[in-house]
Amino acid sequence: MKHIGLIAEFNPLHTGHAYILGEIRRRYGTDTVITVIMSGAFVQRGEPALFDKYERAAFALICGADTVFELPAAFVLSHAGDFASGAVRLAARLGITTLVCGSENGRGEDFMSLAAIREEEAVMRAVQKNRDSRMSYGRAVTDALKEYSPHAADLLTTPNALLAFAYAQAIRMHARQTELAIIRRGDTAGGFTNASAVRASIRAGAPADAYMPFIPAAIREKVATLLESGAYTDESRYEELVLYSGRIMPPPALKNLAAFSEGLENRWHTVMKEAPAVSDGLERLKTKRYMHSRLRRMAAYTVLHMRQSAMNAWAACGPAYGRLLAAGPGGRNVLKKLRGDSSFPIITKTADAVLPEEASAMLRLDITAADIQRLCFHNERLRTGGTDYKTAPVIRERRS
Repeated sequence: MKHIGLIAEFNPLHTGHAYILGEIRRRYGTDTVITVIMSGAFVQRGEPALFDKYERAAFALICGADTVFELPAAFVLSHAGDFASGAVRLAARLGITTLVCGSENGRGEDFMSLAAIREEEAVMRAVQKNRDSRMSYGRAVTDALKEYSPHAADLLTTPNALLAFAYAQAIRMHARQTELAIIRRGDTAGGFTNASAVRASIRAGAPADAYMPFIPAAIREKVATLLESGAYTDESRYEELVLYSGRIMPPPALKNLAAFSEGLENRWHTVMKEAPAVSDGLERLKTKRYMHSRLRRMAAYTVLHMRQSAMNAWAACGPAYGRLLAAGPGGRNVLKKLRGDSSFPIITKTADAVLPEEASAMLRLDITAADIQRLCFHNERLRTGGTDYKTAPVIRERRS
């Protein structure tokens, strides 16, 4: 039995995602177990996901996954390196043997070779030189690689390729027995779109025919129901929380949060007091070193009170548990095996989780993130807290 992993956000799940799930099944066979490692209430861009994680996990089962596990928010809300490291380590602890990534270009072995070049001393020196010039980490690495590898400029041209490269680095560091495989992503001309475009259409109040063709047919009715009932995130409510947090937290408190350094805490507090909107504030804070993506994650740190000391500890130990969000019949044997391994906790009921303090803090962050996401829903009746204690994993008895 092959155990294939896919790291995803499904924010929301669209036809391109369904295509990748289908390609995994076609490539590796019907007896393959497909496990999705999915972001929970928040996503890596530093904001609440559009839909609840259990709904998104159910969509994944309908579209071909066998099990869905939550990637803890401690790693979801990290920079690409720690995001990839957390996901790869969780995949290894779940027994995944091959990690599949969607990318517009490259093969798994190309990214693995590039990750090996990244470890060469000359490249490491070049990265540090770029960092000393106040360049962002991602830009520092890609620029250094382009100097030492003629193929890097062609390979690292899209966000998905950069993420595949991050997975390759994490595999070399934490899970060398894991294989990296690439499935080519489609484009809009081929009937696919991207999640950002779907979210933008929904948030703009566009008619359903503007985005529903890009939602898999099997889940369109459910997506329509969620939207009609207001069971999705209102971005403006979340941005008000960011402004509130930035205004109420003094610079010394901000300085204790992850990534706040070099006096940015002072600028952040001043700018958020004056900014009429988060987008305006982030534009004023943006520099060559602090790009929008990093600043948006920092905004989440202010709302969720994510301290640098805790982030350092979590980055060192990796995911401390596997939190099941959904399972179908194809995942039964995997779940049985995982539950028999007492060294790695599998959480199916939040209230029953017994963990060491550091792991408990990691889980509390997931629970808080879910509460904040709910607080931002359009429907005020759904803005209740404690939903992680009340919601069980989605179980499907038959494959779709």
